[in-house]
Amino acid sequence: MQIKVAIVGLGKMGISHLSILNALDAFNVKAMCDSSRMVGKVLEKYSGISFVEDYTRLLELSDLDAVVISTPTALHTTMVRAALERGLHVFCEKPLTLSGEQANELAALAESKG
Repeated sequence: MQIKVAIVGLGKMGISHLSILNALDAFNVKAMCDSSRMVGKVLEKYSGISFVEDYTRLLELSDLDAVVISTPTALHTTMVRAALERGLHVFCEKPLTLSGEQANELAALAESKG
C-alpha cells in the first residue's frame, strides 16, 4: 500500500522532499502546491505530478493520506491546522510554529484526530 501525499511549498526543502518521496516505493506523490505558478507548472510539466495553486483546493483532493508542509514558518500553523482538520497526516518542516502555544495547540489537535 502506498501513502498518497502532497507537497506544499516548492522551495529548496519542498523540492528535496518531493525528490525523496518520489523515489520511494512506499509513497505516491499525488499533487504539489506553491504560491509560484511558474515553478509549479514547470515541475508539473517535467514530473507529471499535478500542480494545484490553491492550498484549500489541494486539501480537498479525495485521495490524499498526508501532506508535507515546507512553506515559510509563518504559514505553518494555519496550514497544519487545516490539514489535521481534514484528517490528513502531516509532516511539517521545522520550526513547526512561531510559538510554543501554537505548537501545543497543533499537537493537541493532532492527538484528538488520532
